[in-house]
Amino acid sequence: MEDLVKDVPGFLGMDHAQTPGGLGITVGYFRDADA
Repeated sequence: MEDLVKDVPGFLGMDHAQTPGGLGITVGYFRDADA
């Protein structure tokens, strides 16, 4: 997913968490809603 958004202006970074069972979530951080 990072490859898809890393070049978007305003992208600040991302976090990912995953359970041992494989359920995961990724959160992307952007400068503002327009980004």
